[in-house]
Amino acid sequence: MGNVDTHFLGWGTNDSNQLGLKPTSKYMKDQTKPVFITSLPKNYFVRQIDAGPNHVAVVAEHNKRFSVFTWGNSSFGQLGHGNTKTILTPTPVNMLKAKKIIQVACGKAHTLALSKTGKVFAFGRGEDGELGLGDLDAYNTPQQITHLDDLGVIAISAGESHSAAVTSKGKLFTWGGGFNDILGHGKNHEAPFPRVVESLLDEFVKQVSCGSSHTLVLCKSGNVYSWGFGSDGQLGLGHFKNENVPRKIESLSQTRISYISAGFKHSAAISAVGDVFTFGHGKFGQLGHGNNKSIGEPMLIEGIDSKIFKISCGKGHTIAIARDKSVYVWGSSGNGQLGLGTKKPINVPKKVAKQKVQINQICCKSNFSFALTTNPILSKPLQGGGELPERAFFRVQKQETNEEEDEEKIKRKKKDKKSRRKRRKKLKVPLTEAMLGGEGNFNDTPPEAYLCDLTGKLMKNPVTLSGDGFTYDHDAIEEWLKSHNTSPKTNQVLTSQILIQNHNLRSQIKNSKFWKED
Repeated sequence: MGNVDTHFLGWGTNDSNQLGLKPTSKYMKDQTKPVFITSLPKNYFVRQIDAGPNHVAVVAEHNKRFSVFTWGNSSFGQLGHGNTKTILTPTPVNMLKAKKIIQVACGKAHTLALSKTGKVFAFGRGEDGELGLGDLDAYNTPQQITHLDDLGVIAISAGESHSAAVTSKGKLFTWGGGFNDILGHGKNHEAPFPRVVESLLDEFVKQVSCGSSHTLVLCKSGNVYSWGFGSDGQLGLGHFKNENVPRKIESLSQTRISYISAGFKHSAAISAVGDVFTFGHGKFGQLGHGNNKSIGEPMLIEGIDSKIFKISCGKGHTIAIARDKSVYVWGSSGNGQLGLGTKKPINVPKKVAKQKVQINQICCKSNFSFALTTNPILSKPLQGGGELPERAFFRVQKQETNEEEDEEKIKRKKKDKKSRRKRRKKLKVPLTEAMLGGEGNFNDTPPEAYLCDLTGKLMKNPVTLSGDGFTYDHDAIEEWLKSHNTSPKTNQVLTSQILIQNHNLRSQIKNSKFWKED
């Protein structure tokens, strides 16, 4: 995941403070523009997000240690705090503090947590077996799913009342309620504990995405499979009926798919070249095809002029991140979940105003959305939440401030800031390069920190790979990830493939004597 500072943003419905903002009348309502979520403890940086309709879980890092924070409705104990009380702001799950959790997944009323060592914990509602503990009880504290202990789980996902896990050997396990054929084990087959999906044993599963009542799987072969509830075409199989075992989406077999997302009743797939295909329920324009029709087969979205690499499907809206850092939104906005400052729906992808921040992760859930960005956009975050300044992310109003400064004080601050910037610029490069073995010690060979481990060449655009924390040249690691799901450095399976720009290192390289313009 890497030790990179992140900013945590949210927008959309917030009647129950799903966004985790300061619980005041100003924020306990729909937020149609992105707002900072600053209610986590100081110096805790969110690394991963998931949410159910009424509760949220995040993995946050502090001094290279990971903690899980949850908030929202806890009527079944899905927050993991040992009770069923609703909590309005992010609160640490104490029983997971020493577990080194790297991923969380939220169903309608249950939560899963995956540790770095491959252990999976579950808590919340269990009456359909979605906790995988072998019984149908609810638990308000994290319980280890012992059936998965020795399988080396590397990824998890949760639907409304079913759950899934992928192992390091590419096997898929599912458990929970069997209605609507959502587990892939056969007609209405229920499983109160994890069971391998047998019809996929000949495939190597790379990614699983659980929708509300359907499931998508992406395999190393490039094949995409779907099963479960299909009455809105969300399975992409050319019909509108359920499937009780995995079926290959044949219409995608000639296209190499690199990423999938299953929403409430619609689905999306991204090709290796950045094209987007959507299918399923389209009543709110969430498919992005310029109409409100549901379709039963993957259809290419026209009009996106950027290469997409991540996408997230909510209940009736969709948000995608492009390789050039641009963001596209479309679908329902009845609660402001598109983040555009309006509640008008959009049935074609809308490219939001050019932002000066890098969006690394998007999470669309129900009628609200979250995002993570790594660029510093406010020197002093607002308490409990505050609107982003106009130059950042979506084009929104400037942040509010309570400070009253006279003109002379403002001028003095600007002058001091300019002076500090000059001093930093004068000192920064020689000191940094001397420590790295660059110009400061008169070495004619670029320091190792400047070289890409994949190519051995000077990096032009260094990025940090979230799954292993190492830095590579952007083009080299992107090419690697097209055919590998392992780290080039450790050879371990990657649980995350987000590329985070390393602006500081790029600045150092560009200001060194080794930099040459192309």
